[in-house]
Amino acid sequence: MLSPNQTQHLVRNSISFIGRYSAIMILSPDVAPDVVYSGTIVSCFGYVGILTAGHCASALMESSEFYLVVREQAHRLEVQPKQFFHLRIGYNEADGYALSEPDLSFLIIKDRRILNTLIANSKFSYDMSKLKIGDTGLVEGKFSVNNWMIVGSAAEDTKTKTFVINGHPEKFITIGASFIKGDFAGHNLVSDYGYDYVKLKTIAGSHGFPDSYSGVSGGGIWYLKSVIDSGKKIFKPILVGVACWQSKKTISHKQTYRIISGHGWVSVYGHFRKALFEKFQTDPHQIRDRDRLNLNCF
Repeated sequence: MLSPNQTQHLVRNSISFIGRYSAIMILSPDVAPDVVYSGTIVSCFGYVGILTAGHCASALMESSEFYLVVREQAHRLEVQPKQFFHLRIGYNEADGYALSEPDLSFLIIKDRRILNTLIANSKFSYDMSKLKIGDTGLVEGKFSVNNWMIVGSAAEDTKTKTFVINGHPEKFITIGASFIKGDFAGHNLVSDYGYDYVKLKTIAGSHGFPDSYSGVSGGGIWYLKSVIDSGKKIFKPILVGVACWQSKKTISHKQTYRIISGHGWVSVYGHFRKALFEKFQTDPHQIRDRDRLNLNCF
């Protein structure tokens, strides 16, 4: 049995690991101030891109440009939708989005300059091509209800300020990255679509947790699997889902909570990989050679 301090230490190590793969995207403050979306940089079948929610990807691809956050220090990385290919997973944009329908997308990075910039700033891609989800214990329900984390950037932590530099106004955006501990609150498979949804219960508005999780949409849902490595207990973070929606606030035992819902392991390791493999087979000209690009994977 681990002490609270030991558990906290293991979680901190997991945060350092997960942070390498987390993506934050911001719309131009001139168009939509303080609008932020989240995602996870992943690779699969040689493709490299950002796994996120469908409604996040659509908003980004409809903009004239957006910004990628790649390091803590002040920087500017402006990108354009034409540098990505939007692979929609199981949905048609014309139908809109609903809580029980697919809301999953992959923004394939086509521009090598973006890939090289990510690498130069210690942003790497999480390899989703090899994991056998049956080895995680999730399918059989053999998991801890407490070892869950949602990673993204809450919009309420995003602030835009204007400074005059050399006589010209310049906007600076400050954002916060949130590593949100959640407790497992449910999992269901929708037979009409074959996609699954996982629910996590999170604190809202106290103890340093955001009041609203707007902006965390598209962020990764991670399970911290407890394993023994060289005789020591460690947490092995496994990407198992994509956050999509938040519930209204509820109060239980004088504590305010929200339920974060998103696609689970069947969706991201079943439907996502299937859709990407189909593209792989029919699109030989897309960037697929991650070894040539020196990308490091999990």
